[in-house]
Amino acid sequence: MGVQGGGNFWGFLASISPFESLRKYLIFRHKRDQDHCYRDAEEARRLALENDARELALLEKRVKIAKQLGATKEQLEPLCNRVLRCAAPNPLTVLPPALPPREPLLLTGGAEKKPTTSPDRLLPSQAVDGLG
Repeated sequence: MGVQGGGNFWGFLASISPFESLRKYLIFRHKRDQDHCYRDAEEARRLALENDARELALLEKRVKIAKQLGATKEQLEPLCNRVLRCAAPNPLTVLPPALPPREPLLLTGGAEKKPTTSPDRLLPSQAVDGLG
């Protein structure tokens, strides 16, 4: 059992080392995670494209049916905007009214500004009815 006749005992012993096994496992797991990340992203992209193709085919059928029923270009415009993924201008969009300017909430050095009431904003108890 000399060095030349025997197997590579020390090489075999090093290959079953727990540290070497752990290193190989970590390398394998890293490559597997990379593969999953790439494959999952590509599969999600493929599924999104398939869904887009199905939606496009459905919209195409709807446009064809609408044309057969005599739809005008104005009536087909929302479907065309969905196909082209354009935002359709909505004439019914209502902007909120402008808010009145806000007064500061901090107390100042005792100088308070009393609110003035205009005659059209008088309370019923403040109103002068002119009868008496």
